[in-house]
Amino acid sequence: MSTLNAMPRPSAPSPDHPGEFWDQRFSESGFAYGDEPNDFLRQQGQQLIPGQAV
Repeated sequence: MSTLNAMPRPSAPSPDHPGEFWDQRFSESGFAYGDEPNDFLRQQGQQLIPGQAV
């Protein structure tokens, strides 16, 4: 038996409510990926212009 088949799969978004997945995903409090920049962002930070969106 493959371990890939044993892994739980995320539920598919409802066609009637396409944003339901993201609403559910971001309804939890806290930071999903931490609150510190990752290594790539740290390395590229000097190229970012303050005040512009990333």
